[in-house]
Parts: sequence; C-alpha cells; structure tokens
Amino acid sequence: MSRTLITAAAVLAGALLLAGCGGGGAGQQATGLTGFTRDPVPQVGGVSLPDVGPVGKGKSVPMRAKPGNLLVVYFGFASCPDICPTTLSDVRGALKRLPVEQRTRVEVAMVTVDPKRDTAKVMRSYVGHFFESWRAYRTTDAAALADAEKAFGASHSITPSKSGGYDVVHSAFTYVVDDQGRLLVEWPFAMPRRDISQDLSTILEEDTNT
Repeated sequence: MSRTLITAAAVLAGALLLAGCGGGGAGQQATGLTGFTRDPVPQVGGVSLPDVGPVGKGKSVPMRAKPGNLLVVYFGFASCPDICPTTLSDVRGALKRLPVEQRTRVEVAMVTVDPKRDTAKVMRSYVGHFFESWRAYRTTDAAALADAEKAFGASHSITPSKSGGYDVVHSAFTYVVDDQGRLLVEWPFAMPRRDISQDLSTILEEDTNT
C-alpha cells in the first residue's frame, strides 16, 4: 500500500464503513508512510478520557503521547471476537519488530466503545494481556465518548440482538498520535505488521533527527 493523503471528507466517508464485531498543515506530516495521512493534520491532544490503567488509575488523561514518544490509539471492545484481538495482536507483533530503543517510546491505548461490559477490571486485564506499556480509556459518558470518536474520525453503534443482548459495530482504524497531540497516521484493519512497524520507525527516526 502506498502512502495515501486523505481529506476530512474522505475520513468521514470512511468512518461510515464500519467493521462488525459479532457478539454482545501538510508540512507537519511524516514522509514515506504506508498508512493514511490527513490534510490538515488533526489535533486530538485536547481530548481527555478517564484512563483506568495502572498509570491513570481512573483520572482523566489527554490522548497524546509522552514527550518524545508515540501513542497508538484504538477504539474497540474486549468481547469483540475477531477485529479487535486481531488488530491488537498485529500492533503487538509490529512493536516486537522494532529495536528496543524505539519500542520503549511507543505506548498503546485502547478506548472501549462498550463501557457497560468493559469494566475497569476487564479493561486492565484485556489491554494488559497484549502490551507492556498501555492505557485503557473508559467512560460511561456517551457524549464524551462521541466527542473523542469525532476528533479521531472513529465511530460505533450498539443495537439490540435477537438473543436479548446487544451487538456492537465499530470502525476499525488504528491511530498514531505524537506528543503534540497530532494524529500523524492511521492504519485500516489488516494492515501488515511490517508496514505498521516501518511507519512507527519512520516517525520515531524523524523525531530523533529534528
């Protein structure tokens, strides 16, 4: 996949193409990336949600990377049987391809779109299963979650199921945010691990050289 520049209109259209989970300034952009980039670059650092992970401990934490690092953000839910675990496994595999000095500069955050089932305990167990350095964002405030999704271009829907429960459908992009809160690149579902790894390495190297 070659590097693709997408406009805000294209992002909105793409957000409407949801991936189902059964069950319950252009000059700021990094160059040579295989994922999608946007013009202008979205600013998401002002978005904050409660981080129920071991660091945040339920406090509201801005969705931007630590100084000199990158934050990989994904919107999903723990009981998703296919899209979510596959995506998180791919990100984990991509991180393992990086040299240690780069891998330690990448943190992963999952935002649950199913807070009813994804309690803080569930989120800590689920995200912690995949990563060593991570955040677990969870809010029961539907408006706050919607605002976060809008900032990233993500979306989800919940509908009643015939079994009496409900089904969750959500967009399946993974996002990379820097320490300035800029959304630098995003990857669609099933992005090859080598491409994810290469994009992260490219951005980290560029940051080191500036």
